Amino acid sequence: MQRSDWIVIGIVLVVDLLAIIAIGLLAPLEGPVWLQFVIMLAMFIVTLIGAYWVLFAPEDISKERGGDGE
Repeated sequence: MQRSDWIVIGIVLVVDLLAIIAIGLLAPLEGPVWLQFVIMLAMFIVTLIGAYWVLFAPEDISKERGGDGE
């Protein structure tokens, strides 16, 4: 795994942690259910995009294009 993969994983973990904290604060305060749903949906989308980036993004574009980045 490259350094950029670890950065993406770290960003996804931080966003997910912030979403869990926000939902944890809204639940006892009886915050709007729709807001909790939107936060959870955003967390889900960020996790999917992060997983896509780590698994399917090209590792090195110069190698893919036949450049001399070997």
